[in-house]
Amino acid sequence: LQYADGPAGPRLAQLEALAAIVRAYDAQLPLREEEWRVLPTLIASRIAMSLTIGAFSSSKDPDNEYLKLTLRPGWEALKQLRATPAAALEAALRRTS
Repeated sequence: LQYADGPAGPRLAQLEALAAIVRAYDAQLPLREEEWRVLPTLIASRIAMSLTIGAFSSSKDPDNEYLKLTLRPGWEALKQLRATPAAALEAALRRTS
């Protein structure tokens, strides 16, 4: 997600990549309405959890550069998700094309 880029710019490309993943999942195991409603919060929560674990791991091994690779793009992805209203993000994820 955070490494996606395209002609429309990084933010739009990230949303398109995220939407493609969600649509592929939904095609195999359709989401219920209540799952669609909470999906934006669940996505942001998963990124926040990854950031927390990454920061903790990095604090235990500060010389390990590998542990820091996803922190900056992860924070950017989280900021972008939180800056998008949940209803707008849900609508974007639901679009079929």
